Amino acid sequence: MDGNDFDSNQLINLMKNLGAKNCDGFFVFYDYEDAEAFRIANLFNPGVIKEDTSTKAIVMVIDLMKVKYPIKSFDKMISMSHLIAEKIEAIICDEKMQPLSVQLIQHLQTKAQEVQQQVVGSLTPTFQKVLGELIAQKEYEMIVAPGALLYADPDLDITEEVIAYLDNALTEKSE
Repeated sequence: MDGNDFDSNQLINLMKNLGAKNCDGFFVFYDYEDAEAFRIANLFNPGVIKEDTSTKAIVMVIDLMKVKYPIKSFDKMISMSHLIAEKIEAIICDEKMQPLSVQLIQHLQTKAQEVQQQVVGSLTPTFQKVLGELIAQKEYEMIVAPGALLYADPDLDITEEVIAYLDNALTEKSE
């Protein structure tokens, strides 16, 4: 984002009100599993946003290869950028300090989708193996994704069990 000098105290309060956590002068937004989604920093060296300082620009940064949910994290970052820009009367810009275009946002969303597909693609064989073992061991007749149901009894949710099996399989694979 780009604009006039921002009041850092106003910016800090806004970040906190939006749910960001201050981590050594950087503001970090987390996903629903409490993993980092993206962070906000002062564009200028040393990058921190502290009380009683000013800056003309802040930057939002996401590492699509490290976040758990690239598409959701990217979408959250874009929506937060619009909200922050509105609140502090800023202009959202690209890396060349030009106003961010709809086309660039769509291009970046496509990149996030590609990264997520790569991650899912690399896990698919392991996931299928683990799910097969779990189905055989527990003698499940049917497994349905929670999003495909109108109501699911929380006691029947096996997500944590699948994750534990996956973690074990990935640990064995890396050894």
